[in-house]
Amino acid sequence: MPDVTYTSRAEAAAEAELRKWYAHAALGSPDTLDAAARTLQGLITALLGTLFAVLALAADPLPLYLKLCSVKVLGTVAIVGLLVSLAFSLGVVFPRHFATPRSRPDEQRRDFAVLLGNKRRWLMVSIGAFALALAALSAVLIIALWATPQ
Repeated sequence: MPDVTYTSRAEAAAEAELRKWYAHAALGSPDTLDAAARTLQGLITALLGTLFAVLALAADPLPLYLKLCSVKVLGTVAIVGLLVSLAFSLGVVFPRHFATPRSRPDEQRRDFAVLLGNKRRWLMVSIGAFALALAALSAVLIIALWATPQ
């Protein structure tokens, strides 16, 4: 078997800065995902509150557009989408316990990667449901604007 010789050099200043930045960014990622989820939760609760207020303050004979089947279906899709989005965004910020031994940095890295991946997936589902709900709500508003009064 041939002898293998490894050589090394001192870490350059730019490499050290990049390593420090990457470590900081990796540890800051969960906080960024949590902040995005909390922002989404605020938007969702505001939209749901507005929707329920509009329905509560509607005229006694409901406006014609609220009787349309398309408005009912799209409105239901919007409300369900907002609730699904809220549930998944709560999943992002819900604390989880990982029983990782301190003496095993490899397992800590693996658990951190799992945590980050789960948060990212839950946030992506939440954003997708929110986008679907927003599209349905936009369609409801367009139908309401173009509904002819009779």
